[in-house]
Amino acid sequence: MGRPSKKYKITDRVGERVDQETLPVCNAHTDCFAWKEGRCTALNAKADTDNCGFYKTEAEAMAECRKCYQRLKEQDRTDLIVQYIKPLTALGLLDEEIEAAEKYGEQFDRFEEADYQAQLEKARCPDRADGEANAEEGGGSWNSQ
Repeated sequence: MGRPSKKYKITDRVGERVDQETLPVCNAHTDCFAWKEGRCTALNAKADTDNCGFYKTEAEAMAECRKCYQRLKEQDRTDLIVQYIKPLTALGLLDEEIEAAEKYGEQFDRFEEADYQAQLEKARCPDRADGEANAEEGGGSWNSQ
């Protein structure tokens, strides 16, 4: 098999390399989301580009992608989100989730072990002071009964 040929010079809108020879020439819809360097990346070479069912402007295509992504999230279809993670990321649809994850990751990194233990104690015994919770738990050696 070897390496792919260097003839792949066009990439579609999500960054996938496509073979220019398999793409139909399209001069009818230069404002289409799939139009790259005079060719249609949505159709195969046998398709009629004048009657293209895929034609959408970039803005229309992105609005449709956002709507589809929101529906996947509402239906909890993480299987499909994971399957299409690369195109979703390339289109910028996961930017908010990535920012939130980075933010919470940074906060978690700053969280110290001692504070973590104190928070656990407060969660287990929210109505008592820290000293009372430690005294009631036995605080001494394992053999002090």
